[in-house]
Amino acid sequence: MFSEAQQWQQFVTDLQTDILPIYARHEDEFDYPRIHGRLHICRSIVLAECMANLYSQFVEIDRFAIRYAVAFHDSGRQGNGVDIWEADSAANCYIYLQQKLSIDRSRAEYISQFIVKKETLVDINEQITHDADVLEIMRLTGKTGFKPFHLQFGRDLPVLAELKETLINEAWQLIDITEQIKGRLSPITYLQDVMTLAKAYPLLASNLQSFS
Repeated sequence: MFSEAQQWQQFVTDLQTDILPIYARHEDEFDYPRIHGRLHICRSIVLAECMANLYSQFVEIDRFAIRYAVAFHDSGRQGNGVDIWEADSAANCYIYLQQKLSIDRSRAEYISQFIVKKETLVDINEQITHDADVLEIMRLTGKTGFKPFHLQFGRDLPVLAELKETLINEAWQLIDITEQIKGRLSPITYLQDVMTLAKAYPLLASNLQSFS
């Protein structure tokens, strides 16, 4: 049984070696403004980690599932705009989990289907995956254009619902600063840089401590 730290390090290795290169190709082929590129993915992962740690105080969380679903959620894109490639992204995730990580079929399908949007989200791990991408829309709308009702966070846990506004504010600050300075960041260290910058914000920092 691997420790939490070992599981995280294995995921980071997979991310850097196999998954982020997909988005690097997208940036070269169609995503020139890097809207759905490596920085977006790395921030989404960090925001998902924060929410997963918050939820883990009250319910069982499948961090493995969340991490890989978030990492692959835009991998099938062939353009920006409305995501009509969710099924392709889910297929990429499924194939990777089965062929590269030898995950059994039912579990690989369970994880990969987080990527396909649904009217109703019941599974908490799927909600976290969804919410990471919802928060990330602020890179396009800014905080003033953000619609909090799309965020599922704390929906069934009042103690977490009280943190919703703080989460939105800190996520926005992290998104804003990383977008402002992304020209000075190296894509090779996006994840590390985002996690370092997140430590400036109390809620994010307190829920990323295990990976510092």
